[in-house]
Amino acid sequence: KTLLNAFATVHQKYPWCRLEVLGCGELLEELRSLSASLLIDSAVKFHGWSRDIPGFLAGIDTFVLSSRSEGLPMTLLEAMAGGLPVVATAVGGIPEVVEGAGCGWLAPPGDANSLAGKMISAMTAPDRLERGALGRKSVIERYSVESMAGQYEELFNSLIASR
Repeated sequence: KTLLNAFATVHQKYPWCRLEVLGCGELLEELRSLSASLLIDSAVKFHGWSRDIPGFLAGIDTFVLSSRSEGLPMTLLEAMAGGLPVVATAVGGIPEVVEGAGCGWLAPPGDANSLAGKMISAMTAPDRLERGALGRKSVIERYSVESMAGQYEELFNSLIASR
């Protein structure tokens, strides 16, 4: 709901903008109704469930995650790996990842006005492509299979050494 309300603000200022939503769940029909009541339904596409995450990410310019609660979302890492600039809510492990990589903008959870402002910042920032590249670099360096395996090996070795 926060994302749709934020997008309504963005769409008023930039009517050419589109919002692509991937996924489905028990709130889908409610969100479709909200989109219609906000008069943005012609600019919002609900894709439903898909296994083609890379294909979806390749078709968007900025990744937006408006969660109220998260740990470290795989969707965030996938978007960063795809070189997308990120707009997200500052919950769970998201701030550490986004700020650490310098790849995006953060808004408080549930704050549609702030999220809209961050979305506009992402759309208009002259360094948006560079931010996306920084996110990709960070994912490769910190979250690739090779990197994670190395980090686990270091952890296990330090635990064994401390015995």
